[in-house]
This record gives sequence, C-alpha cells and structure tokens, in this order.
Amino acid sequence: MSTIKDVAKKAGVGVGTVSRYINGNANLKLRNRMSIDNAIKKLGYKVNPIARSMKTQKTMTIAVVVHSLTNMFSMSVIETIEDTIEKSGYSLIVAGCHGNEENQYRKIADLRNKMVDGFIILPVGQNSSKIKKITEDIPVILVDRLLDRNIFDSVTVANEQMVYDELKAAIENGYKKIGIIEGPDSISNAVERKEGFYRALSEFDIKCVKAVKKDYTYKGGYEGMKELLESNLEAVFVSNREMVIGALNFLGKSDKDIYFIGFDDIELPEFINIKCKFISQPI
Repeated sequence: MSTIKDVAKKAGVGVGTVSRYINGNANLKLRNRMSIDNAIKKLGYKVNPIARSMKTQKTMTIAVVVHSLTNMFSMSVIETIEDTIEKSGYSLIVAGCHGNEENQYRKIADLRNKMVDGFIILPVGQNSSKIKKITEDIPVILVDRLLDRNIFDSVTVANEQMVYDELKAAIENGYKKIGIIEGPDSISNAVERKEGFYRALSEFDIKCVKAVKKDYTYKGGYEGMKELLESNLEAVFVSNREMVIGALNFLGKSDKDIYFIGFDDIELPEFINIKCKFISQPI
C-alpha cells in the first residue's frame, strides 16, 4: 500500500506539500498540484480518513437530524444539503427522530460522539439550551423551524408574510368565509403561518369561520378538512405540505366548491379538480 511519502517522492515534492494538497490547501502551485494528482493516480494512493481526522481534528462529515425521514420536505432538504456539501469534500450522516423530541436529543448525542464537524437540524420542540448543551462547541444550523432562543444560525422563510399576502389576495378576490387547519403551537413556523392568516383577516375585519388544530401529518389534514366542511366555507388555508395532501384527498371526495390555499407546492392528483393556490417554499 502506497504512503504519503511514496506520493511525495514520485511527485518530486515534500511530504508537507502532499499533506497540504490532501487537506484541500488551495494555495499550492498549479505545477505541484498536477504532479501530486498524477502521482496519487499512478500509485493508487488512498487517504486514510481515520489518520487524517486525527491530524486535522475533522471527520469531513455533517450530521442532518430531521423530524421525519418520511416527510417529503425533509427529504428535499437532505438532498439539497448533500448536493451542496459534496462539492467541498464533505459527506452526510442522516438521522430521523420520528417527531419525538427526546429521541431527537438522543440522536444528536450519538452523532456528536461520532465526531461530526457540524449539525444541520430540522428541530422538534423548542428547547435551544438542551441542544446547545448536547452539541457543545460543534456548529449548528437550524432549517425551517426556530427554537425558544436565538442562539443558532438558521435558514427559514418569511412564513407570516407569505401567508398574509396570499390570504389578503383571496379576500380581495371576494372570499370572506374562510377557515384554517393550523399546525401545532410547539412548531415555530406553524405559529408564524397562523399569525399571517389572522393578520390578513383582521385587516379586513373578517372573523375566521372555523379553526381546527392538527399535527403536521396526512391524517391531521384529512381529519381537519372533514371537520371544516361541516361549516359554511368559501375558502380554507392549510398550514403544511403533509396536511395539504390529506386535506385535498378528503376535499376531492366531496362535492364542495372551496378555494384551497396550501403552504408548500405539490402536484395535484388527477382526480382532484379544485381551485388551489400553493405558497411555494424554496429549498
């Protein structure tokens, strides 16, 4: 098996130069980079990731912890992250916590013990202090949802404003009798979307015909739509993608003519012929 010394000898450079090349140093001369690359290919040299991590104190891995691996939005986020970090030589470790907050903390602790270089978390619950205690000094980025304290970097969208804009447009187009399927108050984006909904109604002095609160699941959307249709509605807003799919499937089986506003875009099944507006969430 070839060693770093063999590569250095064949490339005609020092061992330190080869080491800097392997560790991604971009300041090497082009001639040296080409020589080292050719030597590595000819010798079939393979980097020992364990030895490298001991020296650099990096494992070149990022952990992604999501609330559910069956959630379509979570999987889209994971795919986008993987495509991005691979360009920098990192690999991904993914864990789902099945929507369970305590399970989330266990998964984060397990991954910390694997010496990951950073965490990207789509969190369950609100406890920022506990996540900080577990992750210690490892960098953390939150995606889609926020926690009770603003101590981590985050990537989110303007949930309240986006919902407000769509509800305002619906009201201006003549829809006055509007209901909502809300998400859990323990999820920051569910609260923000609800606030955008009620802000639009308040601006036009309109009362919500009926509100139901459900989990962010297909079943929650299906059952929520069933409850809402007992009221005299002209329009409905549904707070997340999984609930949107469930709500649309129930609505498609009814004879109700309701304007449907859903958060996050989906492809409508062929059997559903409903006037819809989706609030697209960029990934």
